[in-house]
Amino acid sequence: MRTTTSRYRNTLRAEALFNEADSRILFCGHSHLPILFRKENGCVTREPVPLELPVILQRTGRYIFIAGAATDGECVLYDGEAGTYERLPLSGVQPWKS
Repeated sequence: MRTTTSRYRNTLRAEALFNEADSRILFCGHSHLPILFRKENGCVTREPVPLELPVILQRTGRYIFIAGAATDGECVLYDGEAGTYERLPLSGVQPWKS
């Protein structure tokens, strides 16, 4: 289980990435914890991404999406026209176990 310190450290890393990158939306893959970092009004927050429920992107916000891992049955759909991001389960995929 992730500790509060680890979550805080990851949020600080996301804030540094927002400061280094010019892109409004960034995608990262192959993490076993789907998560969203959002920057609005100078504040970076860490949020869970609900399964099969679109996240509506604000035009003024910046985002880092951690997509999850296909080996865990995770897939995502980004719709630039609608401004949404959605986690979708891959049917028939059993989560990978080490």
